[in-house]
Amino acid sequence: MLYRFTNDSSSYCYLAKKDHEYIGFIILSWSFSISKGFPVLRIEALYSSAKHRNKGIGRKLIEHAINLAKSKKATRLQLETHDDNAPARSLYKQLGFKLIQGKGVYMSFL
Repeated sequence: MLYRFTNDSSSYCYLAKKDHEYIGFIILSWSFSISKGFPVLRIEALYSSAKHRNKGIGRKLIEHAINLAKSKKATRLQLETHDDNAPARSLYKQLGFKLIQGKGVYMSFL
């Protein structure tokens, strides 16, 4: 999996590091909005180590994604999370994300 990820030109991983320890990461991927005519940046994964949670690591990683999306003139930054992940949902709301009602997620597992 790591080999395929590192060879995929549309996905990127940014690491958070404190001193000599990696304490979190965000995985982003690019797509394109046909209806808007601009790129879309997706947050595929966000993680901070247990001992560094609630210290602003996730916030800084998402802020990096927001700045990256703006610099590339993306039409939106989007993500998905589970309904029961209240801490994540609170963070996303604080950073200006909006829950889009009526947008179900459909997947076909291949």
